[in-house]
Amino acid sequence: MTRVAINNAIWTVSLLLQGSLIALLFVRRVAWRIPSFTLLLIFYVLRSLALYFFSSHLAPSAYVATYNVLAIADLFFQLAVAIELELRLFPLPSGGLPSQTLRRLALLLTLPVLAFGATLLLSASVPANAPIPADRLQMFDAIFLVAIGVFAIARTSSRFLLRVINGLAIYGAVAVACSIGRTLAAVHRDAKSYIFWSYTVSIVWLLAVAFWIVVLKPDPIPAEQPE
Repeated sequence: MTRVAINNAIWTVSLLLQGSLIALLFVRRVAWRIPSFTLLLIFYVLRSLALYFFSSHLAPSAYVATYNVLAIADLFFQLAVAIELELRLFPLPSGGLPSQTLRRLALLLTLPVLAFGATLLLSASVPANAPIPADRLQMFDAIFLVAIGVFAIARTSSRFLLRVINGLAIYGAVAVACSIGRTLAAVHRDAKSYIFWSYTVSIVWLLAVAFWIVVLKPDPIPAEQPE
């Protein structure tokens, strides 16, 4: 199978899976439990369709510029999802003492600070002269999601929320590994390795979407306790 055929197959499966997940989230009435997550999925579908349409209607330079703008928007959408998930895990107290609010704000800042530090360390561990350097914002988003996944285990009893976070955290961990792998492959001019890491992150995202299609359902209503 040629690379063009593989790319077309991944594009088609991705569009079908993500479209199915979006539809199911609305049918199951959970689409707006985490609005940023639903909007991220909708953005991905619209981006895929837009790039497919623009590929035959824009000049190459205009297409590249459009692709880059959408890639930046993707990173900010991911950041919005991470922030909303963190606020769901560590909500700000309403009507509490100022000291309690300050402590919660300090806790909320801890995860992005740790993610930022880890991003700097990982970025410094790969060659600085890489032809295709790792995207630090992309790496930060991924590490941020991984950190949220670690803390979510002990912070939430919501199956829906935990499954969203688990899928994103696993994808984030793979995305970090693939980003480093692509950078090292570019340094060593290893085309096969670069292609492997590029396809790996895409396939893992499709597996995450398939996982969500199966498991993202409303949380069960707790049974009433007998008096």
